[in-house]
Amino acid sequence: MSPINYHDVQLLDGGTGEELMQLGLPDDRKTWSAYALVHAEYHSLVRQVHQSFFEAGSQYVTCNNYTVTACSGFSPAEIEQYTRLAGALIVEARTAAKTPHAKILGSLPPLTESYRPDLVLPAAEAVPVYTVIGNALAPFVDVFAAETMSCIREAIMAIDGVSHLNKPIFVSFTLGKDGNLRSGEAVDTAIRAVVAHSPLVQAILFNCCEPEIITTAFAAFSTELQAELRFKGVRWGAYANALTPVPEGWTLSGAETSQPLREDMSPATYLSFVDAWIQHGATLIGGCCAIGPQHISAIRSFLLTKTS
Repeated sequence: MSPINYHDVQLLDGGTGEELMQLGLPDDRKTWSAYALVHAEYHSLVRQVHQSFFEAGSQYVTCNNYTVTACSGFSPAEIEQYTRLAGALIVEARTAAKTPHAKILGSLPPLTESYRPDLVLPAAEAVPVYTVIGNALAPFVDVFAAETMSCIREAIMAIDGVSHLNKPIFVSFTLGKDGNLRSGEAVDTAIRAVVAHSPLVQAILFNCCEPEIITTAFAAFSTELQAELRFKGVRWGAYANALTPVPEGWTLSGAETSQPLREDMSPATYLSFVDAWIQHGATLIGGCCAIGPQHISAIRSFLLTKTS
């Protein structure tokens, strides 16, 4: 294992959707966080949440376009319209936070349901949609984040949809309880596949699953895989959620209420997982659902103690 250099660690943001809910956004099971884009009275709340993450220390903050998809009932024209709006709102939030050097991530989300590799669209349908999303985000974002990818094929399609824009791409997989992708594909196979597919892939991450599973996945990284990634200049990291485990076959639209939150994921507890990931070479760290600005602030304080 290489020596730990805390100076190399950069912070992502936390979970925008759950933070919006905590601050009063109605819990619409169809559009979820995109409800705040469709209803203009909540635009200020979107800016507020983004700004809170910028001010907490996030060096990368992600647009609120995760559920702006046909699965949530949006037409092709609406996908473009509300994705562009998400980009504009986050730029305004970065300006208000006075953090001009922070980067903006454009979300390339699952186009059907999260966690469901069995529902992933064919490439002929998916790639053009990712192109629409990428083109809408391009004026606002620095990096694309193909996030919560449940299988290799889904990640490849997201990459292909935005490659023409020549921006860096982070690919983030969601993991099952066995530490493999939700599809059952092995982590090392998935990483090598997407890194080989495009030189634009600059980081591999794990997100929207339990932090314990992510720790297990990092512990299984071979020295050979780490060496390959370092040689190619590809970083790795994670942003776990604080949800109770999602059952097999779960869908957002089919759930009557939001997934229950864990009661044991305080900033201090989450920080213990973060430090373990850093020990395994992770240099991009943040949080997903129910990981808030207070968690990011705690990580920033921890890093400052390690680098001062």
